Amino acid sequence: MPSPNIIDGWKIKSLKLRIRTRGSPFGGIDKIGIKDGERVVHEFNPLAITAFNNWRTTGPPQEHLELPNGPRIFLFGLGVSIHVNNRVDTKEDPPPPLPPVTIDLASIGVEFIKLGLSSGLDPGP
Repeated sequence: MPSPNIIDGWKIKSLKLRIRTRGSPFGGIDKIGIKDGERVVHEFNPLAITAFNNWRTTGPPQEHLELPNGPRIFLFGLGVSIHVNNRVDTKEDPPPPLPPVTIDLASIGVEFIKLGLSSGLDPGP
């Protein structure tokens, strides 16, 4: 995943996904990890991200995918791992066997922050 130059002080702040699930209302994403090379920087777990037959972008109020304890540095290569399951934590109890689920992922967004920078807006004189 392309990312800003870490030598310049950029850090990972948060993550967003644009997803849709099809085929069954019970499937979805139950875990997301942010990786620095092979090292896991943070894992969001447990999750229950579903969007049956509708596109949606993750974020509040359902899933707040911001790294706890503040932004994190990364050194090697930035990666995102996504774990899907044909049954995420739902209030319904479907009978087995569960139908297959198709999970469409349109985009992954990573928010970076460089500490010490202002908002970039010119406050004027």
